Amino acid sequence: IVVALWLFWFLRGDWREGRRWAQHFVARRNACSPALRGRLLHVAASFCFFRGDFEQAQAFTEEGLALSEAEGDRWWRVIAVHHLGLLRLQAGADEDAEMLLTKALQQARDQQDKWLTAVILNDLCVLHLARRDVTRAVAFYEEGVEVMEKSGELCFSALRELNVATCLLQLGEHERAKTVYERCLSRLQQIPYKQGLAGVHVGLARIAIFEGQCRYAGRLARKALALNSELGHT
Repeated sequence: IVVALWLFWFLRGDWREGRRWAQHFVARRNACSPALRGRLLHVAASFCFFRGDFEQAQAFTEEGLALSEAEGDRWWRVIAVHHLGLLRLQAGADEDAEMLLTKALQQARDQQDKWLTAVILNDLCVLHLARRDVTRAVAFYEEGVEVMEKSGELCFSALRELNVATCLLQLGEHERAKTVYERCLSRLQQIPYKQGLAGVHVGLARIAIFEGQCRYAGRLARKALALNSELGHT
C-alpha cells in the first residue's frame, strides 16, 4: 500500500506522512519480500530527499539499489540511479550527477518509459542551469516537455517545469522564467495541485517585483500564503 500511495503523497505534498509510513515498514526488515523491500526503500529515500535528509536518502537508496539489482527489478533500479544522481547534484558534485543521470536516462529510454524519461531530462536541464549553460538546459527542457506531453501526465510535467522556472529566475532569465511559470500555472490549475500553485505564485511575485508591479506581486504573494496555509505550511 505504501508503494502504491507514493505518488499520491508526493503530489499532495504530504511528504512527512509518506516518510513516516515508508520508514515504519522499512524498519520491519522481515515483513516483506526483498523486491518489495527494495521498492519501499526507494519510496522512503524520495521522501527523505525532499525533506532535506540527504544522508538518510543516500543510505536508503544504496540499500534499495542493491536489492533491485539482485531481484532484477529494472524500473526501480532506474529510480535508484536517478535518486543517486539527484543526491550528487545536491552535494555539488555535478560531474558525478551528470554521469548518473545520463545512465538513468538511457535505462529509462531502453524501457520506453516516457514519464521517467521526461523526469530525468528535466533534471538534466536543472543540472545545466546550475552550470549556467542555458542553451543546453533549454534543449533538455524542451525535449522533456515533449516527452512528458506524450505520456499524458500533467502534474509531474508541471512540477518539473516549476523547478526549471525557479532555476531560470535565479539566473536572472526573467522572461524565460515567466513563460515557464505561466505554463505551469495553466497545467496546475487543471488538477489542481496546491503546493505547486503556491510555488508558481511565489515565482511570479518575484518577477512582478523585478518588473515594478508591486501591487500585483502582493496579490500573488497573498495567494501563495493562502495556499500554504491550507496545506498546513507556515
